[in-house]
Amino acid sequence: MEEITQQLWEASEKKRVCRIQMRGEPLNRVVHPYGICQTSANKITLVCWQALGFTNSRGEPGYRNLILEDCESVEGPDNNTGCFGGDDTHLTAELILLVLFPLAHTLGVRLM
Repeated sequence: MEEITQQLWEASEKKRVCRIQMRGEPLNRVVHPYGICQTSANKITLVCWQALGFTNSRGEPGYRNLILEDCESVEGPDNNTGCFGGDDTHLTAELILLVLFPLAHTLGVRLM
């Protein structure tokens, strides 16, 4: 959990988007991390904007507080932080690669 916390903290500092996988969820989430905090119940939490991916909130983008203990992995093209940044054109292409292709594979849909 320490490595994941470090990656997400760096991503929030550098304003980078991440793809994360939460325990027990069939799809990953694309999030914009804002910071790491501790709840009153002593849980370490990621405060973020979720743009895409698995959610219980009717599939709509929105702010989320995600318990880091439940985060299994952080991914992205930037190997240093596990997350990615860049201009909007590259961001859109990277979101397609990071979200749509894995989703299509999970559903058994061939995109190309």
